[in-house]
Amino acid sequence: MDVNTIAKSSLGPIAAFTLARILPRSFAFWMADRITAHLSRNQSSEMVQAIRSNQAVVQSLEEGDPVLDKAVWNVLRHAGRCQVDLYKAIGAGPRALLRSCKMENSLAEGLDYCRESKRGLVVVGAHMSNFDMFLLSIHSRGIKAQVLSYPNPQGSYRVQNRIRKKFGVDLAPTSMKSLRTAFRTLSSGGIVATGVDRPGLGGEPLKFFGRQVVLPVGHARLAVRTGSPILAGVVQSNGWGKYQAIGSPLFEPESSGDEHQDTLDLAQRVLQWFEDCIRERPEEWLMFYPVWEETG
Repeated sequence: MDVNTIAKSSLGPIAAFTLARILPRSFAFWMADRITAHLSRNQSSEMVQAIRSNQAVVQSLEEGDPVLDKAVWNVLRHAGRCQVDLYKAIGAGPRALLRSCKMENSLAEGLDYCRESKRGLVVVGAHMSNFDMFLLSIHSRGIKAQVLSYPNPQGSYRVQNRIRKKFGVDLAPTSMKSLRTAFRTLSSGGIVATGVDRPGLGGEPLKFFGRQVVLPVGHARLAVRTGSPILAGVVQSNGWGKYQAIGSPLFEPESSGDEHQDTLDLAQRVLQWFEDCIRERPEEWLMFYPVWEETG
């Protein structure tokens, strides 16, 4: 079994968790850098090809541009260091998670507004930087949400979901049943959270970095049907082992009488905010699946 297979299997997070807990952070970073450098050189890897094609679009580069070789490693290197930081914080307990991921006012104010107004809130994220650090840290702050996850996770994603559940995160694979539960949660003033930048779950054609792509719109549909605002958020690195979570202004759903168009318009507004965040820090967009089928 080679390092590429281990990285995608359930063994990857288990090995990373063990090593991150026992090794000094500097040495764990060094090891993560060596592993991700090796991974980035495997041009036949589906993961490397996906990162390369995604970064070509985000950075407006041709597929053959040698700059993409460094871009792929930058993404994988950042992902490796995020894992080290996450597993060190998990090993040290909830207080370490709180210290490691600061919630900026832009995000806290949106959460506080909906809690005080007793309105439902749809919180959406993208695969930016140390998302799990943020997810576990807000749960440690007592903010409870129903989290809609990708169905049928495999390999390392299955282990990640076990970690989330171990911390008490209410994780529900996206399905008709979980969406009905999400509707009830929002209608009663609760919080529903999900990611919006990974293709493969169906959805509707939207514009992302000037190109059409089919991405999920269920979050926008829930918001329109329940009258709940959407709060978008991303995690950004902020130095040695530290991260910050920033939020968007609240995206209020419109009610024009055309639910389908209102859903598409809301989903597009949210996606534009994420596009700006990704463009600012492309190396922190840890999307390992091809978002655009063709980049040429």
